[in-house]
Amino acid sequence: MNPLTGVSILVVDDNDDSLELMEMCLSLAGATVRTADSASAAHRVFAEFRPDVLISDISLPDEDGCQMLQSLREGFQTDDLKAIAVTGHSDADVRESALRAGFHAYVVKPVTVPALTDSILRLLADRQVAPAT
Repeated sequence: MNPLTGVSILVVDDNDDSLELMEMCLSLAGATVRTADSASAAHRVFAEFRPDVLISDISLPDEDGCQMLQSLREGFQTDDLKAIAVTGHSDADVRESALRAGFHAYVVKPVTVPALTDSILRLLADRQVAPAT
């Protein structure tokens, strides 16, 4: 069984290559993946697709990733949404801001698939994932 079978993920990143790579890798690991290239696109996708996990870049063109996470949680009443910040910023201040904003994990680019998969599985460890039928 693929490690992410039964997990739904929304990936938000304004870099097309990063977005495509994460979508492909997470899908191959068994996840159901949707993508958005901006915060406003993430809101539109979220309205139709309620993911288990949000993976988002911090630096988005139309809204900071931290602000986007807070507005998604408020607008869709999803306090239990698991969130991972993926960013090129490795400084402690940005990491601290992301964690204060509600991200549960912080991964610095370039992202490796095992590291991202492990982060997702740790966040969902208390959740029962239904086996594929």
